[in-house]
Amino acid sequence: MFRFESQWRTIENRTPDIFNAGYGGVWIPPAYRADTGNQSVGYDLYDRFDLGYAGNPTLYGTENTLKQMSSSMHRIGGSVYADMIWNHNGFNDQSNTPFVNSGGYPGFVMS
Repeated sequence: MFRFESQWRTIENRTPDIFNAGYGGVWIPPAYRADTGNQSVGYDLYDRFDLGYAGNPTLYGTENTLKQMSSSMHRIGGSVYADMIWNHNGFNDQSNTPFVNSGGYPGFVMS
C-alpha cells in the first residue's frame, strides 16, 4: 500500500506508475471538507458529507474526481483505503455561539 497525498486527478494519472511499482493500493487522506478551509489536509474535519464539488473543491479535488480516481485504481485491481476520522471534528465547539446557532457540524450532534 502506498500513502499518497496529492490531488485525486494526479493519483488517477499516476495509477499505471503505482501499479508498475508493485503497490496493491493507495491510502488517501480524509476526503471531506475541513474546518480551516479548502487548503487543509482534512484532519480538522468539518463536513463528512461534503467531498468537494465544481467551483469549491477540497484540497484534493471534488467528489467526481475522487470517484474517477477510485475507478481507475479498481480497473487495475488496486484498492483505495480512505483515512476516516470518526472521533473528532475541527476546532469549533459549543463556546462559539454563532457556530452552534448555525447548526454546528453537519451530521454531528453537539449537545
